[in-house]
Amino acid sequence: MTILYTLSSNFEDDLSENGKVELREECSGRPDPSGRNPRRYERLAVLLVAAAGFSFVVALNLTPVSTSDFWIELKVGDVIRDSGQIPKTLEYSFTEAKDNVFIAFEWLPSLLWSYLYVIDGYNGMIVVKCFFSLCIFALIVLLAVQIGRGPVLALALGCLTMLGINFRSLLRPEIIAFVLVLANLNLLYAFVRRGNPLWLVGLIPSSVIWANSHGSFLVNLTLPIFFAAGEIIDGLWEWKRTGEKPDLLSLRRRVGWLALAWLGTIGASLINPYGVHLFSHVAQISGKDFIRANIWEWQSPFHPRFHGEPFQIIFWGITALIAVATAMGRNRVRATPLFLVLVFFGLALSTMRHIAWFEIMGAYFLAHTLPVTLDSQRWKITGAIVVALVLFAGTTAVATRGNTLGRRPGFWNDAPMNPEVIQFIRDTGISGNVLHHYNYGDQLAYHFYPTIRVVMDTRADAYGEEHYMQFRRLSGGNPALQGEPSELVDFLEKYDVRAIVTEHLNIYVWFNLGHAEALKKLGFVGAYRDRKTVILIRE
Repeated sequence: MTILYTLSSNFEDDLSENGKVELREECSGRPDPSGRNPRRYERLAVLLVAAAGFSFVVALNLTPVSTSDFWIELKVGDVIRDSGQIPKTLEYSFTEAKDNVFIAFEWLPSLLWSYLYVIDGYNGMIVVKCFFSLCIFALIVLLAVQIGRGPVLALALGCLTMLGINFRSLLRPEIIAFVLVLANLNLLYAFVRRGNPLWLVGLIPSSVIWANSHGSFLVNLTLPIFFAAGEIIDGLWEWKRTGEKPDLLSLRRRVGWLALAWLGTIGASLINPYGVHLFSHVAQISGKDFIRANIWEWQSPFHPRFHGEPFQIIFWGITALIAVATAMGRNRVRATPLFLVLVFFGLALSTMRHIAWFEIMGAYFLAHTLPVTLDSQRWKITGAIVVALVLFAGTTAVATRGNTLGRRPGFWNDAPMNPEVIQFIRDTGISGNVLHHYNYGDQLAYHFYPTIRVVMDTRADAYGEEHYMQFRRLSGGNPALQGEPSELVDFLEKYDVRAIVTEHLNIYVWFNLGHAEALKKLGFVGAYRDRKTVILIRE
């Protein structure tokens, strides 16, 4: 928090010049006649909020790694670490799809996961996930302080944003992208505020890492453009509003450096194993209809499956807060944060995975537009106490009831297949081709390839629509898509499938539609059953 106070003091002069905050005499740190030191109490209040914010973010994110695709990323990382080469095909499948070309554009996080997993296994990755979330939190707070907000409001904004993006704060490459976009927003804002082009140098290594980590690196290529356009529009608007001609030389200089930074981010993003082809490949993934129709994170937030979900309620709450802040702080609205929040709001309305990106841009926007009274002297201590109490209450609620995904903090295993299933497969020596539930393919490939080969893993874009839809017709996950029993039998016979590892729901669908009887005739019998997983073995 000493850092926060040092940063905030650097901006007090700017705030006074703009008439945003009236700094009172008692803030100077000199004790009043009663012997009290208001500055000391303010610092204690900020430390209280910082402790409450830290505990809140940790409670939200020190939770088990539950995503299935973590395991296939870990497998890819192991292959890179062991062989020194990035995989080029879908070799873990026993179908013809094994020869499909695989573009491993997230290879760098996969390699990082592989190295970190060796240190402390599954529990260690829970800590890694929490660490990245704390980095995101710290960068949001830093950005708000840079803009000139007090540390209490900055911490509150950081906690609100972390609550909003919690449903996407998973151990996936996207969490690294969240860190990078906030780092770049800090760098770009520092440049336009201070005018020193050295701040833009940091965009180069950031762009290289981003292009090798996550497909959202395309967002990075737009940021300098948004900032350049914002600088031009803000200058013209100020000219029209006050009649005072802006410093055109300084404006041209800033826009010129931002244009150069844009070219630099493009050039840096080309430093990847696939060159310019990566740009078109990433753009094509988001446009595939079968991905948008079947993969939940690519579906609209208005989809019936999301009604009443915590992330949706928080999304609309943050949207309402942005609308209110815009109405109350019209004179404080700046072009760049306005552009960013509007563009990402449109993306969030089309695809639920973009909601987290909108909320990150929303934090940047709110830091500009929230009422300046929230940073006034009289609210510094009172507001800090209120915020701290709310955050401690939120921490308690998360610890007892779970975060926005319903998961409580702790070191317990929440992988799609629990350790008992893994151990059973290992002990019984199941091998060969295995039909499985969609979310199980990644773990089967990670733990047992090449002894076991799977139908597919969660890299649906690489497997393609035809293979993916065939798998949906076979697996029993959706009764509306389930094919005839004869199709399942033909598939099992063609590929000599020796075992089925699936969930109770899939068995229930097969039983109701006649597939269970067909499996029985093929010689499949129950070998394992727990509250979630069923294993059938072909005698």
